[in-house]
Amino acid sequence: MAKMFIEIMRWNILLYLFFEGLSTSPVIVQFAAIGERIQLTCPNTKSSSWQNLDTEVVLASCENGNATINPTVTIVEANNSSIMKRKEGENITLTCSIHGARPDTVIYWTIGGNILRTNQSTFVTYQFTAKPYDHMKQFVCIANSSEDINFLEAKVQLSLILKPNVTVVSHPSPPTVRKGHNITLLCQDKSGNDEIINSFLWNQHGRLLNTNTSTLQIVRAQSDVTGRYLCIVRNIAGEDFDIVKVTVIYPPVVQNYNVTFTINDRPIALRCEANGAPNTYKFSEWRHYTYNDQLVRTLQGFTNGTLILPHHEDLTYEDSGIYICNVTNEIQDEDGHVWKAGQVAVIIEGIPILRKPRKYSYIGYFNETSSVSIFVLSSSNVSKADWFDERQMLLNTSTCSSHMTDTEFFGKLFNVPSYKCDYVIQTTTKDDFQNYSVIITNQFGKLEFNFSLESASQPEEPKNIRWQSTTNHIHVEFQPGFDGGSPQKMIIEYRKASSSAWIRLEIENSVKNYCIKNLYPSTEYELRMFKANEQQIQGVGVIANNMYGSAVDLNEPSSTSALMSAARTEVYSSIDRRQDNLDKHKVTYKISEQGQKKFKLTDRKGRKRHTENGSSKLNYIDVVFEPQTHSGKLYIHGADNRTPYADIDFSAKAEPLISSDEDEESSINEKDNGDDFMSLEDVQQWDIIED
Repeated sequence: MAKMFIEIMRWNILLYLFFEGLSTSPVIVQFAAIGERIQLTCPNTKSSSWQNLDTEVVLASCENGNATINPTVTIVEANNSSIMKRKEGENITLTCSIHGARPDTVIYWTIGGNILRTNQSTFVTYQFTAKPYDHMKQFVCIANSSEDINFLEAKVQLSLILKPNVTVVSHPSPPTVRKGHNITLLCQDKSGNDEIINSFLWNQHGRLLNTNTSTLQIVRAQSDVTGRYLCIVRNIAGEDFDIVKVTVIYPPVVQNYNVTFTINDRPIALRCEANGAPNTYKFSEWRHYTYNDQLVRTLQGFTNGTLILPHHEDLTYEDSGIYICNVTNEIQDEDGHVWKAGQVAVIIEGIPILRKPRKYSYIGYFNETSSVSIFVLSSSNVSKADWFDERQMLLNTSTCSSHMTDTEFFGKLFNVPSYKCDYVIQTTTKDDFQNYSVIITNQFGKLEFNFSLESASQPEEPKNIRWQSTTNHIHVEFQPGFDGGSPQKMIIEYRKASSSAWIRLEIENSVKNYCIKNLYPSTEYELRMFKANEQQIQGVGVIANNMYGSAVDLNEPSSTSALMSAARTEVYSSIDRRQDNLDKHKVTYKISEQGQKKFKLTDRKGRKRHTENGSSKLNYIDVVFEPQTHSGKLYIHGADNRTPYADIDFSAKAEPLISSDEDEESSINEKDNGDDFMSLEDVQQWDIIED
């Protein structure tokens, strides 16, 4: 009796009875499981052999009363199949066993002709971890002995269920898309498996997306689409993933913001905050504008988009305004522009600041309404303005209103929002022309400013003008009068009566008399006098003549560019030379447009000063006899006893001559005894009565 141990899958054992001349028929069927011990008894009166029911391979036979087992090679894990299915990554054991082998039989595993394992026994085992390259490889088990001419072999092919081999592809590729455009991501399994994929998972920045297919469609991509996308694919063998980075490109979006600084903030730094893709930027120069869009200056910043404002001793309101920065990342917008602008509004908090240039004196008008307007710059509302006189007495408290004013920013004039504070004097007196101070208040503090109010009235015309002429000069005396509150100057102009060009003489303000010299004898001259300050001009005019003359007021002021000419009244006199009376002479006097007047001259014994009231203007006549060549004897009337010639206007009253004039005239007469000038004192002593 022989025993056989078979470690293969379940066997169906069929017992055949052999009868000579008869066909065989199954008698006994025995089932066995893998690893089960099977006992076959031989000889057996009912059976002569044992064989596999499916393959009909004879396992054992009874010959000569002894049990003989036929040699066979079996791959245990193949389970009688030529293909063995496993999963990638699985630990696999291949067992090859031989039955009925001779003692010197060697059994071994080979693959592609390469020996993997050998063993001189009834079995050999080969263990490994399945790799993708093991898929569809054929493993061969071979048994051989020295007595056998032919060797025995068994084969099995390994079919692996591979894990997914994932690759994410994009359309367009590379996965870079302009903002607002579409992009598609496709998760592909390149393992070559025919097995069903159990699941697809998409993940962005750790966030699970709501899709379970191999395709991810992104419509009208925005900036938040940019990022890493993870695709995970799973099957029964395992899982695999791939990552793709999607970039949405777009031009920079520059942030607009406000920033506030105080007097203690140093330094003042601004930053151009840009957000675009790619985030490599180029910055241009900064531009500083007023709040009403006037360019103040351009400034060069750093390459990282930062601007440090230039340092000043004090933080001023000039740094306030709108700062514009421009940035590009070379990506065009929908209109084809590559540069984008952003703005930073800078607010300077502090006390009110006076506009520039500062004005320290203001103009008022005597007996009229005068006003003072102070303009200040402030980031907050100005609450009030307190006005004080030079004795620090509070005069008024007023409010300030919003206003546009011109001021200097870094040496250039700009029209900017401001606050206007007014102080008004209804009827201005002389006492109002003084120094003042004002305190202007906002929520951050107070500004104190000192100024003065000065008169801006027109100057008064010169008063008490008196003049005398000699052979070649004219002496003028006057009182300057009120200057109108501004520095003034005196101007005398003269010309020959036949000339149109005036000769100008400027006189110091402190002078009250002046002598015009180097004149031509026996020549008629026109004179006029002006007094000018910064506001207006006032003046009077006169005519000087050796034969006759007149003085007339200039009633209207003249401009500095075209001074008005003096008006003149025609005056003439005639002398009756046929009279021999040396004490009395008849004088006829005529003034055009005024008719005729007759005067009676009294003798010198009864002379009295005439004191009739009238105008302050009095016309004087200096009589000069022009030298002429005569063939005969020259006779001068009045050479012995001077004959007075005078035209007297009874409506006028002359101011008394000062003693210096009288002395000068007397000295002239004494020096030149041959002249024909009469004494004004003698003329004044006459008692002139009207018929």
